[in-house]
Amino acid sequence: MKKFSFLAAVAFAALLSSCGGSKQVANAAAGYYNNPYPQQFAPQQQTNPQQQMQELKTLKVDELVAEETDKLRAVGIATDIDENDARREALQAGQLELASLIETSVVALTQEYNQKNQVNGKKLKEEQRKELIEFAVSQKISVKAIGTPDRFMLGDGSFQIYRCVELKVPTTEVLGQIHDELTREEVIGVDYDREKFIKDNMDRIQELRENAK
Repeated sequence: MKKFSFLAAVAFAALLSSCGGSKQVANAAAGYYNNPYPQQFAPQQQTNPQQQMQELKTLKVDELVAEETDKLRAVGIATDIDENDARREALQAGQLELASLIETSVVALTQEYNQKNQVNGKKLKEEQRKELIEFAVSQKISVKAIGTPDRFMLGDGSFQIYRCVELKVPTTEVLGQIHDELTREEVIGVDYDREKFIKDNMDRIQELRENAK
């Protein structure tokens, strides 16, 4: 009888242990951990892990992005077990975010302008236009990191980096270069005035950013 009770106790302890393990796995799959950051990053009051994550992501980099500047900015986010790799990947992610924002604006405005003015150019297919715009944007985008990145250590020991990235030259200059390239390739009509193209895209980019908040 004693042997049976001992085995039952062991089984019950194992069950409790497995439930805790399952909870940790579930938390990890959701992108957070029971103790996601080192003590210096922990909030004063203990809350649930998901709420901690949201509170901690009110970051310095967000303030940098919100500053008034003539150079477009974005936040790059990356997670890696190696902190240096995470920093480099965050910079690349920020560059991709900026390129995507500009590309989305240029594609939409180019389509609208060409349809309104019945511009056929080389009679490119829509997919070809997008590819040429994507290439032009990628060639003209050059970025640098701004300020100190926000750095967190996750429960699995990996580093999560938030980095503010900005264009190296004013946004208007980048858009002007993209306009010149797309005009040469007849992706947009020569009648799409350079200054209007720049202003239209500046307005559209601002609209896209506001809608993303």
